[in-house]
Amino acid sequence: MTSNDKSNGPGDAHATRWKELSLEELLKITTAGPSYDDAKARRTIRKIVAGAERFCDEVRRILLKPHETWEAERHDGLMEFIACASQYLEAMGEGREVIDKLAVYYAALDDLDVVAHPMFEVKNGGPSVGSQIWRLRGMSAVAVEYQRLAKEPVVNAAKKVAGIPGLEKLLSGRAKRVEPDARKTDAYTSVLKWRKTARGGKKMNETLRMVWASRKTFASIGDPQLRKQEFRKEATRLIEKIRRELGTLPPGV
Repeated sequence: MTSNDKSNGPGDAHATRWKELSLEELLKITTAGPSYDDAKARRTIRKIVAGAERFCDEVRRILLKPHETWEAERHDGLMEFIACASQYLEAMGEGREVIDKLAVYYAALDDLDVVAHPMFEVKNGGPSVGSQIWRLRGMSAVAVEYQRLAKEPVVNAAKKVAGIPGLEKLLSGRAKRVEPDARKTDAYTSVLKWRKTARGGKKMNETLRMVWASRKTFASIGDPQLRKQEFRKEATRLIEKIRRELGTLPPGV
């Protein structure tokens, strides 16, 4: 340890809980000098990394597991994820306050079979369009934007998205009631409207805002030609994802 390093005492590093240290600080412990147990510090780091890797593998298995019904998705997906997170945090030394809070969420989801917890009650006078609809609207807007960044004219990009089978499920009540030919036009204008709303950034639905912000994922791609290819590929992936999710959209969402 150099003379510039500050410490309140020789036992500070070992007394500090792992979650209060950054990875860089943990790595410094392993080379801090003879006053520290380097082998123990390295074992601690390996344990943390191995635990995180197991947690990520388990989360990936849970979230990507196919489910035949939304009820199964809730029990074997969301609730299992909460249980997994709780076990991991407890193993890593998290306090009971956090673990108990996760238990509240788990129980509230489990109780939906018989009664709705207050956190899941629909607010009277709330928005008539649910977050799942706004999420898919946002994905549609991002798909148009990715195509535009791949040098596709916005008009063509919007028509491609509007042509996704089942997209009429995302339209407003009025647009759903018009004739099929008019509905196709409304789908096109609606896609453009969702993108315009997202780009404007004012009075935006929070779910739409969150999905629109995700488009920044590819902002760091350097080579212009590679950037076009990546945006085109991501637009195609997103359109296919929208198509699949529209096919599983429950009635009345």
